[in-house]
Amino acid sequence: RGSGSAARSIYGGFVEMKAGERSDGTDAVAVQLQNAAYWPLAMLILITSEQEKELGSTEGMNRTAQTSPYYPAWIASSVSDLAAMREAIAGKDFQRLGEIAEFSCFKMHGLALSADPAILYWNDLSVTLIHEVRRLRRQGYGAYVTMDAGPQVKVICLPEDAPKLQQQLGQIEGIQRILPTAIGGDARLIND
Repeated sequence: RGSGSAARSIYGGFVEMKAGERSDGTDAVAVQLQNAAYWPLAMLILITSEQEKELGSTEGMNRTAQTSPYYPAWIASSVSDLAAMREAIAGKDFQRLGEIAEFSCFKMHGLALSADPAILYWNDLSVTLIHEVRRLRRQGYGAYVTMDAGPQVKVICLPEDAPKLQQQLGQIEGIQRILPTAIGGDARLIND
């Protein structure tokens, strides 16, 4: 038993977490939509802080579910987001995939702000980087922001844009590290 992120990471490529019937989520199932070779995309993970976050993801989402007046609308909107994301992946529509991921990210963080007490995972550098990625996109780069429950900014990008984006974003003061990565394969056991 683990988090949804852990379950989705068992399979490589593009993976959907299908909700089960139980309210505690123990019957949710990860399903691979496409393998990693289907559509090679890149991601830059921009580390804005090495400190542990004050509030864990599970506790934060539990608080949000219990106290945010917008939680039911967020859950309802995730259904159409998921359907649109499936279509974007099936059609290899990078712009649409990026738009959905970025908007979904902003909805989640907006939802966290509506919890009581409000939850703010971002730091000043997170906001600066969001603006910078949007500026770079206006200049023609294929780049979209997504973020988990924390201050690190992830940039979904096309592999051909990743080196130049890394160079551009690496000039911003305060970034601790940039981790270039790509869509991974299936989980596997390794021997040390």
